Amino acid sequence: EHTWGASASGPQPESEFTQLLWKQKRNFALTADSLSRRVFEEALSATENAVSPYVHVYNTQLWERSDIVHLKSAIDLSDKILMDASGRVSYLQQKDSVTWYFMATDVPPLGSKVYQLMDAADPHPAGAYTLQRDTLSGGSVTLTIDKTTGAISYLAFAGTERNYAGEEGLNRYIYSGRNAQDVATVTAVADISLVHNGPVFATLRVTSGAPGTHSLLQEVTVYQGLQRIDIENIIDKKNVYDYENVRFQFDFNINNPQLKLDIPFEEVTPERDQLAGANRNFYSVNNGIAIEGMKQGMFLSTIDTPLLEIGAMTGEQWLADPKEFLAWKN
Repeated sequence: EHTWGASASGPQPESEFTQLLWKQKRNFALTADSLSRRVFEEALSATENAVSPYVHVYNTQLWERSDIVHLKSAIDLSDKILMDASGRVSYLQQKDSVTWYFMATDVPPLGSKVYQLMDAADPHPAGAYTLQRDTLSGGSVTLTIDKTTGAISYLAFAGTERNYAGEEGLNRYIYSGRNAQDVATVTAVADISLVHNGPVFATLRVTSGAPGTHSLLQEVTVYQGLQRIDIENIIDKKNVYDYENVRFQFDFNINNPQLKLDIPFEEVTPERDQLAGANRNFYSVNNGIAIEGMKQGMFLSTIDTPLLEIGAMTGEQWLADPKEFLAWKN
């Protein structure tokens, strides 16, 4: 919807019209979520068995996958392991009171794999990662948190010395007014702590007092055997009625990069695949963006932040032109 809310959501955010229209639009999302969960549960109902000692993992993709799986269980699984048909063991790690994580390996395309839940003969291995001041190391990933900005200043994977984080870092918080005015960032990190550390994953929690917020938590999770990190930014937002913007900047260190945007049914290379006069101020993506060089590459998957700017904060540039729409980025 072109107003990104209601027509009065900017000047009158608390008006009855704004609240009612938001409630109606919000209901579309809640209904879709409810229906999708019902379809999902019905599809799995034939295979679910509360007392079964087996875990059945499905791969709906067209390629073989090794990836993290989480399962819900009210039963304590701390003394259990999972074993596949070849005898390969996967360890379980608890995240909260009912959620357990494990690594499923080599699950065939459009197929599945069955794991048997068994008693652990030996104690589970200790956490694979260590935190020394601001650096998490071990397993597949080494990363460092900038104590000033909270961004990831160093990111390297096992078997390579390359730092994939550029000068400004990865996941750097930026707060500004309208049209990128009065830019402010995190200037001091309050705490860096290791909140999870086990045989499957480790999670760093970075706590900051960020502009425009009561607090900012940046949780970075790494997994044994995967060249991937998961980032969760938890913003306790202040109720600000002035024009404002929140951004997270990702400055990748990749030589001669080319970008590919994932949109529904297609990949788009900015500039090259765009018609003259097309919007270059910001881009809407489906699953994320690939940053590819001749020898290195990264994929930034944007789970719930589909709006991207490339190179600089250009999203509102056209607002500076009083004749409207004439100042689109060339």
